Amino acid sequence: MTSGASHRHLSGVGNRGRAFWLPYGGWDNGLSDEMWVPIAEVIGEDTATLLLAQFRDAAVPAYAARLRPRFRPARGGGPPHVGIWVGAASYGTAETLLLEILPGLDGTSPGRVLP
Repeated sequence: MTSGASHRHLSGVGNRGRAFWLPYGGWDNGLSDEMWVPIAEVIGEDTATLLLAQFRDAAVPAYAARLRPRFRPARGGGPPHVGIWVGAASYGTAETLLLEILPGLDGTSPGRVLP
């Protein structure tokens, strides 16, 4: 007897919208895409909002959502870790833009990008 992986057809996946693919409770820059990929994790919602605005100006769909802390207690102080996702079709543009923006974030302010 061999066991195989079970398969289920997901009907209507395309109709579920962005919330189906991305973490609940986040915010976007007003642009949409069908597929999303993570591109960065930043510290602070202000930094995430700044990045989303920069991506919007470059016509890159982007979404941000708070992440659960991996390396500190959940009830600890400090600004939240925020994940940034971009539309897969615009990933190259987003990557180039990030390389231009990152030098301006010095790593000592609350809005810093995690290494």
